[in-house]
Amino acid sequence: MKIKSIYIYLGIFIVIVLAIVLMDKSSTESETKTVVTTEMPNDAIHQGARGKMPNDAIHGKANQNGPSKADVLPQYYKRLDSLATAFASNPADTALGLEYAHYLAAGHQMDKALSVYDKLLKAAPNSKSILMEASYLSFQEKNFDKSQSFIEKIIQLDPNDMNARYNKGLILFFKKDTVNAVKIWKDVARKSPKSEEGKLSANMIKELKK
Repeated sequence: MKIKSIYIYLGIFIVIVLAIVLMDKSSTESETKTVVTTEMPNDAIHQGARGKMPNDAIHGKANQNGPSKADVLPQYYKRLDSLATAFASNPADTALGLEYAHYLAAGHQMDKALSVYDKLLKAAPNSKSILMEASYLSFQEKNFDKSQSFIEKIIQLDPNDMNARYNKGLILFFKKDTVNAVKIWKDVARKSPKSEEGKLSANMIKELKK
């Protein structure tokens, strides 16, 4: 039996926004452009799905056509410091806080990132996207109890959120509660058989029978 750790978002991805400032060859040294990724990044937070170490500048493997490690790291820490200062003054600014949390997570400062999520949830306690991101990061840190608490909150807000229900099953599985995990996956597969969550739930049940 081989079970993969698949924590799905269906559009609620943690977007690691690394402000990589590149010097335009045709511009002066003061002219820059910012590269922002809107797809699932190839970083340590998502390496479980990749099965390999990240190939980013923070890990010293910048793209050959992109900036060097020496170019990226100063810009990263400069932006991180700027976000820390700004968020300290505006802890209720969820957009600012999320960007700060993403930068912290990208730099593997998970405890600090989770602390930011806790503060954001005080300002927006019913935000499903923030709750999902906090649950995901807690899951990656193997803090399954905390991860489940965030997921339970989402289910309280929306009992029909199949994404949250699937992930609750996954958390319970990693907590060695296979019986209740399977019960949840059977329910998801029955109620939403054609959805991604339904298909994944059915597949997990099938894998457990091998």
